[in-house]
Amino acid sequence: MESEEILEEFSKFSNEKFCLDAVQKNVSALQYVHNPTEKVILAAVQQNGDALQYVHNQSEKIIMVAVRQNGLALQYVRNPSEQVILVAVQQNGDALQYVHNPSEEVIMVAVGQDGNALRYVHNPSENVYLMAVKQNKEALRYIHDLEMLKRICEMLKAQKQGENQNGTKRKTNGIN
Repeated sequence: MESEEILEEFSKFSNEKFCLDAVQKNVSALQYVHNPTEKVILAAVQQNGDALQYVHNQSEKIIMVAVRQNGLALQYVRNPSEQVILVAVQQNGDALQYVHNPSEEVIMVAVGQDGNALRYVHNPSENVYLMAVKQNKEALRYIHDLEMLKRICEMLKAQKQGENQNGTKRKTNGIN
């Protein structure tokens, strides 16, 4: 009788409605679903992108839903497309840590979303440094080249002075 009860419980995990209910209550239930339908998978990854770790047949649609919900779900994607990577780092700049040989565009999007993503960039360009520090001043701690640090600080200072002068001119023009 015991094995019949176990079999009955197990068979529930092949019923789509039961599976939908289960993953909506707890996305971890997806790991116990045998051959989940796309509808069940989408319900899970829409709720929590990390559920992608339980998906064996990852379609582009499922992957995109997962990384839009949580960019860090990129770690569970095998051979992500450039578009998937861009969506992931746009959602969470820290997803950059899961990208091998990122393009300059991917890097710029990542540090533009979170300047501290600079810590995952090898040999960043001056533009990357600048974008990261503009997004978050704390990113300065990831600039280890003293000359580059000085240059970035000078650029930021010059930019700030330019903004102050433009702001003063606008105010003056508005009064005239």
